[in-house]
Amino acid sequence: ADYVVVGAGTAGLGFTDTLLTEDPEATIILVERRSGPGGHWTTAYDYVHLHVPSYNYGVNSMPLGIARDSRGREKFERDESAGKQDILGYYEKLVDQLKRCDRVTLLFSTEYADGVATPVDGGAARRLVAKRKVVTCVSNIRVPSMGPPPFDVADGVPVVPLNAIADKGVIASHDNFVVCGAGKSGVDAVCHLQDEGVDPAKITWIVPNDAWFIIRDGLWPKTNEYHAGMANVIAALGDEDVTSAEELFLKWEACDIVSRLRPDAEPPVIFKGATIYAKQLRQARAARAIRLGRVSEITKDEIVLKQGREPLPSNALIVDCTAGKAEPGAFFGYAAGDDFEFFGEGSITLGPLLQMLNPSATSAIVAYLEATFEDDATKNAFCYLPRGKYAAGDGKDGRATGPTAFLAQMYGDAKVGMALQTYWPALKFFLASRTNGAAPTHHGGVFPSLWYAFGPLRLDSKSKRFVKRVDAGAFTDAGGD
Repeated sequence: ADYVVVGAGTAGLGFTDTLLTEDPEATIILVERRSGPGGHWTTAYDYVHLHVPSYNYGVNSMPLGIARDSRGREKFERDESAGKQDILGYYEKLVDQLKRCDRVTLLFSTEYADGVATPVDGGAARRLVAKRKVVTCVSNIRVPSMGPPPFDVADGVPVVPLNAIADKGVIASHDNFVVCGAGKSGVDAVCHLQDEGVDPAKITWIVPNDAWFIIRDGLWPKTNEYHAGMANVIAALGDEDVTSAEELFLKWEACDIVSRLRPDAEPPVIFKGATIYAKQLRQARAARAIRLGRVSEITKDEIVLKQGREPLPSNALIVDCTAGKAEPGAFFGYAAGDDFEFFGEGSITLGPLLQMLNPSATSAIVAYLEATFEDDATKNAFCYLPRGKYAAGDGKDGRATGPTAFLAQMYGDAKVGMALQTYWPALKFFLASRTNGAAPTHHGGVFPSLWYAFGPLRLDSKSKRFVKRVDAGAFTDAGGD
């Protein structure tokens, strides 16, 4: 085959889908160690939903959202966020289509390493030859069900990943709950327990570090108005009084775009893109939060934390919502080092995001560039990524923590858009891409989008002003090239 694509998650399937469209001669072998498509979604908890609306998640060729405009086109709808089963069903449907494509060979339940595909059931290994490139994904996405919690638990103390509390019987058999982890999974667990009737006073929530959250109904107060919300985001980026990522997030907080558990405390240095509703924020604040660092150990009668101890409530269930052992500010998910390049000799590496919080669009862009240009240097030139101290890190290795890394990623997002504008066919592709959240087809067509970009909201000029501000050093903790 021309390409060997390793992984049938969002990145691998998004790349495969677009490459098949943009290069009508390309042949692909898709290898996945799991028995079906979906990547980390296959091990996620049943009550999880997308951070983002459904209308631009997945692949370019197939809609996921349900909302349609008067012409039958998939459109933005704030409150339409697909759940786990919706997404797995979506990818199963895509795979069914790929099975009927004579240019694709699918190898599920198969490990891939050093050019060799080995069935997980111990069957005969085979060498796979990619005439053009091997496509892999750099990802450290981890969900609690992938392994044991990163702390010791005494024998007899019940501990489960947050997947388990989807079972009403599990909830009913306990009087108290200890939720470990303060990211999006932790919030989901705290809210799910309350939705199932658990008194928030019965929920002990271990919050090692506070984080910023995007407030979905604050960002988009009206369910079907995308650009008005984005205008508020971009306006803050151009505010002369905003000179740091912290000030930017405080400005957004004043507009109800983002928020945190404790508005009167020091601003968090963690942000991983978690998106929740205002109602969920209220539910999260209602739980009994313990801020004594991470859990070190849970004994039969105590929760031992880095900075103290807490009594273990009676008949308590420990709910693991942690993302494993890592530094407090570290980004989980798609990340890479300073020498990262998407395109190399005989290889393509997916992972870092070219579009904010959007692996779907990123994979589509990479596939388009691969199908369109011959030279890897030309392809890489379209792909701007924050480097050095502006790349996501833990704040201790000289790299940026959450808000600063996100500011740098917004800058990178804008630079990618500007690069695509320099080549009309690339811009045309991106504007027509389903996975592009701002694609005109999702928002009433070309003329309404032009109005938003160049009319009173002036989204285009505000975005370019932001890039100029970063290039000029207006932000003390983020910079351009």
